[in-house]
Amino acid sequence: MRGIMQSHNYVPNVSGWKLDKVTGEFEINSAKISVGSLPEQPQMITVTAGEWAASDLPASAIEHYAFIGAEIFKIPAEYRESAQLTTQDESYDPGFADIRTTLTYQRPETADEAKSRASAARLPEYSIKKQGDTLTFLYDGVPRIVLGKLDKPDLPFAVEGDQVFLTQAFIDAGRLSPVWGVRTTTNAAGQTVLAGVGAGLGCMCEGGYTGTPDDKAEKAEVKIDCTVDASKALDQISKLISTTELAQSIESLKVRIEHEHSSRVCADDTPSCRISAVEAGLNSLRAKQ
Repeated sequence: MRGIMQSHNYVPNVSGWKLDKVTGEFEINSAKISVGSLPEQPQMITVTAGEWAASDLPASAIEHYAFIGAEIFKIPAEYRESAQLTTQDESYDPGFADIRTTLTYQRPETADEAKSRASAARLPEYSIKKQGDTLTFLYDGVPRIVLGKLDKPDLPFAVEGDQVFLTQAFIDAGRLSPVWGVRTTTNAAGQTVLAGVGAGLGCMCEGGYTGTPDDKAEKAEVKIDCTVDASKALDQISKLISTTELAQSIESLKVRIEHEHSSRVCADDTPSCRISAVEAGLNSLRAKQ
C-alpha cells in the first residue's frame, strides 16, 4: 500500500507498528519500544558464575589465582573456554572504593528460556493507536482511553477492527415503545383490515379515552394487549365489541323496537275487542225480543 509503512510483525492492536505517511495516522503495539528482535531459536546468553568485592579476594597472588581457578572449574567443561574475568569500579561515594571482580561465561539458552523469551515478546501490554481524530490507548488489546475532538458531534456507531460499537443514544432512539395503538378500517369488500400501528398515540391500547368529554363517564373502558401480533389484536377487538357502547346501543334499540311493536299490537287489538263486545250485546237483545 502506497504511503503506509509497517513492521513485519504488525497485527492490529496486538503487535508491531504501522504509519500512514499521508494522513499521519500511526499505531504502536509493544511492551517497550525497541529496534529489532531475536529469533525464537535458542540464542547464546551470558551467565555470571561469580562476583566478588576486592576485599573478599585473597591478597596473596598464589591464593588469589587458586581461588579464581577453583571457581573456573565449577563452570561446565564445555563452556569453560568462554569464561572471562572483568573488574569494574562501582564506587559512587567519595572516599569509598568498591572494586568488583566478575566471572562470566556463555552458553546457549535452554528450550524453556527461549520459549519464555519468545512468549514475552509476543504479548505486548500497551498499544497506542491514532486514527483520524481519535487517539486510543489499549492494554492487553482492550481500549482503555479514547481521546478525540470534544466539539465534534458523536457518530451513532464506530467500527474498530472487526467490532462495531453503538452509542447509547443511538440505541435509545431505536427502542420501540411497549405500548402500541392499532387502527383498523373497512375495505371495499367489507372486510376489516389493519390500517396502521402507532406508538404513544393515547389510543385504546393504552386504556385512553377517544370520545367527547360529555359522555366520558358512560364509556366502557377498553384495553387491548398489543404485545401480540396484529391478527391476534384484531381478534381481541372483535371480542370486545360486545361490551362496548356499540353493542349497548344496539341492545337498547332492540328493546325499544320490541316495546313499540307490542304497543302497536295492543292498540290494534283494542277496537276489535270493543266491536266484539257490541256485537255480543246486540245478539243478546235480539234473543230477548
